[in-house]
Amino acid sequence: MKTMNSLIITALLMLFATGAYSANYDFGTLDGTPKFQNVSVAPGKFLDVFEFNVATNSSGASNVSNHTLEFYGTDVFNITGLTLEIYNAGTLSLLTMPYDSIALSAGDYIAQVSGLATGVAGGNYTYSAIAAPVPEASTLSLMLAGFGLVGFMSYRRRNLV
Repeated sequence: MKTMNSLIITALLMLFATGAYSANYDFGTLDGTPKFQNVSVAPGKFLDVFEFNVATNSSGASNVSNHTLEFYGTDVFNITGLTLEIYNAGTLSLLTMPYDSIALSAGDYIAQVSGLATGVAGGNYTYSAIAAPVPEASTLSLMLAGFGLVGFMSYRRRNLV
């Protein structure tokens, strides 16, 4: 039975192993649609870079999650020390895990995901990002004025009847 387990684990290792320890991904322009990237990494240290830009001032959010797989007490996929850092075009760190919402001005950004893949086949994680435009003050004031007019009209109709 032990030999069979070893053969299965070896087969899984050959099936899922990757050779890259560092990769770059281009997310393009973030908008109101969430973007996801599932990444498999080989055993050992890794540092992956996700590049994206924001067209207008936005409220953004980003997250990274580890996917573990255990088979007969052996970690097939696992990542320890999984970290996420987001930088603006310079080197100013804007966000470090855990998941958080941040204000993003128009421009270019870099998200770095790093960790140590300790599973026999490495590790697997998902990175996600979204940025939604923040309404301008004039838009909000017009919307509030509209709600006020609708409320006044319904109040006035009730009093006339």
